[in-house]
Amino acid sequence: MAIGVTSVAFLLIYFPGWVQLAAMPVATTMASVFLIGLVCGLLRHRTGSCGQP
Repeated sequence: MAIGVTSVAFLLIYFPGWVQLAAMPVATTMASVFLIGLVCGLLRHRTGSCGQP
């Protein structure tokens, strides 16, 4: 559940950039950004890695 909420937050972080660029967000682009956030969250959860050496 938390990974899904975080993925939506990831999508919302990038949304203002589209507005500033006057680019109309397409549903496929929004879905891609959401899926990138979801996959990254799932990978982080499964591996337990937080990117620190």
